[in-house]
Amino acid sequence: MNTLSLNIRRAGATVEYLPAYSPDLNPIKKRWSKIKAILRAGRARTSRALNAAIRRVFRSVTSDDARSWFVACGFSVKSIRPRRPLLKTVVNPFVWTVF
Repeated sequence: MNTLSLNIRRAGATVEYLPAYSPDLNPIKKRWSKIKAILRAGRARTSRALNAAIRRVFRSVTSDDARSWFVACGFSVKSIRPRRPLLKTVVNPFVWTVF
């Protein structure tokens, strides 16, 4: 056991190793799959329409969606509770940022 694992365990946390990479076990892939499907269905053909569609699609992604993606990928999720209401989501493929 390495030093980092020992320090984590001493702090009362557990170390859970991820399986080898698989797109089926990646919640971010599931997120983008939903977003792309909705955008394709909207068929926006101008930049203004696309920007409006992107705003709508990000508002349609809920914390229940995120929870189900993580659970489907084998993660243990107790609850997702933002400190404040979701006012604005910054588009970043790796992070959900709430302002």
